[in-house]
Amino acid sequence: YMVSSYERIARECARLELLVDFHGAFKPSGLSRMYPNVINYEGVKGSENNKWSKDITPGHNVNLPFIRMAAGPMDYTPGAMANAQEANFAVSFERPMSLGTRAHQVAMYVVYEAPLQMLCESPSRYYKEQETVDFIVKIPTVWDETIVLHGSVGHYIALARRKGDKWYLGAMADWDPRELELSLS
Repeated sequence: YMVSSYERIARECARLELLVDFHGAFKPSGLSRMYPNVINYEGVKGSENNKWSKDITPGHNVNLPFIRMAAGPMDYTPGAMANAQEANFAVSFERPMSLGTRAHQVAMYVVYEAPLQMLCESPSRYYKEQETVDFIVKIPTVWDETIVLHGSVGHYIALARRKGDKWYLGAMADWDPRELELSLS
C-alpha cells in the first residue's frame, strides 16, 4: 500500500505543481524520473537518530556519498550546531548533539545532494551561530557540475561542485586525521 501511495502522491502533487520531499521514506526507487517534482527522499539514517543512538558517526556520514547517494538525492537534515567528540557525546532527545565537528556538519551541505536542503536544529541554536548560518545559506542546493577529487568509502571524501561560475569545495572524514593534496586545476 505505501509504495503505491508514493506514486499517487507524486502524481497529484505534479498536477498541482507542488514539490515533494518524502521524509521518513525508504530509499529512492526511480519515481523522480517519472515525476521530477519528487526532489528528495530521506531513505537514510540521518541526523535525527542522534536523539536516540550513537550510530551516526563521522564514518557513517562518509559512507553515504558512496553508498546511499548512488540512489539519488537524500534528505539527511545536516547542520547540527551542538557537536561532540566520542568521549563527550550523550544521547539526548531534548538536547541532541552530533558526533564530530561543526566543519563536518557544514561540509554536508556541499557533499550531500539535496535540492531541498534542511536544517536539523531548533532556530534558537542557529540564532547563536549567525556566522555559520550566513555561510550555509550561500551554498546552492542544485549544481551544474560535480567532480569527486579524492575519496575512500567510509573514510573520507573531497569533492568540488560548480553553480554558475562559482566552485564550492566540500570535504568530510571519519575520526582519523589525514592530509590530502588536491588538484583544483
